[in-house]
Amino acid sequence: MEKHMNIGILNLQYSNNFGAILCAYSIKYIIGENNTVCIVNYISDSSINIIEKFQIFRNQFLNMGICANTDIALSKFYANLDAVVVGSDQVFRLAYNAVKSPNFMEWMHGKKLFISYAASFGIDHFEGGSLARKKVGKLLSRFDAHSVRESSGVHIMKNTFGLDAIQVLDPTLLLDPKDYQPIIDSEPCAQPEKYVGVMFLDDEHWDEFRASALYKKLSAEYEIVNICKDEQGEFRSVPQWLSYIKHASLMVTDSFHGTVFSIIYRKQFITRATANRGNARLESLCSTLDIPLSRFCPSFDKKNDTQFDTPLDFAPVWKRIEEERVVSLDYLKRSLAMEPTYKEFIPVRRDRLSIPILSIEEREHDKRLLLFGCIPVVCKPLKGNSMYLFGKIAFSRETLSGLKRRLLKR
Repeated sequence: MEKHMNIGILNLQYSNNFGAILCAYSIKYIIGENNTVCIVNYISDSSINIIEKFQIFRNQFLNMGICANTDIALSKFYANLDAVVVGSDQVFRLAYNAVKSPNFMEWMHGKKLFISYAASFGIDHFEGGSLARKKVGKLLSRFDAHSVRESSGVHIMKNTFGLDAIQVLDPTLLLDPKDYQPIIDSEPCAQPEKYVGVMFLDDEHWDEFRASALYKKLSAEYEIVNICKDEQGEFRSVPQWLSYIKHASLMVTDSFHGTVFSIIYRKQFITRATANRGNARLESLCSTLDIPLSRFCPSFDKKNDTQFDTPLDFAPVWKRIEEERVVSLDYLKRSLAMEPTYKEFIPVRRDRLSIPILSIEEREHDKRLLLFGCIPVVCKPLKGNSMYLFGKIAFSRETLSGLKRRLLKR
């Protein structure tokens, strides 16, 4: 990465998700050493109510570009960029990204460098049918280079789309604990003297854990702390989340990045496997870093409390991380030095429109539209009244008339 470049990064940072936002931070940290980097300020889901603490982190630690939520806005915004990096995290999973998602780069054309870094399909197969496979395959073939996070992603790329990809580390693993320290230092917080840090994305895992023999054993010696939310049920900030992992005695989680940061801070951990979120991610992480599968449990047993009895030796784990860092950084260096191919312009279909939405205001007989953000919608009149249907939400004719005028100006 000797040549200075203007690079845009596109991923899933627009969410109330600690791992997703730290993926953006870490890839920006690595690529930004010798380049000018900005994060695509793309609102992937306008229904998400972004918590202020996450927005504060974006403002402080991410170089966010201007808000760009349509194909036209994205194209204009990136006219002066040399390259776009898509990733990391589940940017290629259809359950989280429609085929029309910017992550598949349909909006870009011309002689621009497109690469993916540690992109993930989330699970061990492609979720779409034959039409989606054909569409996504065509879009993925426009990339100049592909890297994926899981070994299953390599197989999906090859067997489903006929494309080559290499496996690389999640970008958060490219950084050392000292690289995250400025985040922690930005908001010091006190922790109990001796505690188990717990992070569950699925609420039912809390109930299962509390009913387990492991919980009974751990709670007799340690305080059990929810590292995601405080005692009032409010989300902790990103600096607090990192700090709670750093100072934990042990970690229990069902989160991919909860597991990753347990490894970064060398914490003994147990991860509850979650099939619907994609066990392939955790299995690949284990295999890549030579971590015994015993660190991952299919459920918390009411009788078994021995999961922490055999400590994990982090010396060989970190040896593997160092080896994989060489491969990952070499991929970034080589791919960003490539000569970009020319990408043909793909006309935007107008059967589905990207419509700005801020919120839905409830009324007695209708729901009114307030403008901001972006969601794909289809307009249909509702029979027998003056309402229209946008997607699955009904809106008044008055609101739609103003919206129509706005769309026609685009």
